[in-house]
Amino acid sequence: AQFAGAGIGSKTLTDLAAQTGHGLTQIKSRLSKKGMKVGDDQPLKQLANQNNVQPLELLKAALVDAYVPR
Repeated sequence: AQFAGAGIGSKTLTDLAAQTGHGLTQIKSRLSKKGMKVGDDQPLKQLANQNNVQPLELLKAALVDAYVPR
């Protein structure tokens, strides 16, 4: 439960990359391939709102290749 209660909505993709060890380029590429808008310094909550998903769904989509957000 690496992100349990961690306020993921306030983290950015840059923070996510640093915290998980996934490359920022890889994370952005994953999201783009799923048709999602991306930005380095926007909070995940804001990015999630722009993409009409919950922050946790955005997080899963960013970290798991095969995951498709709902």
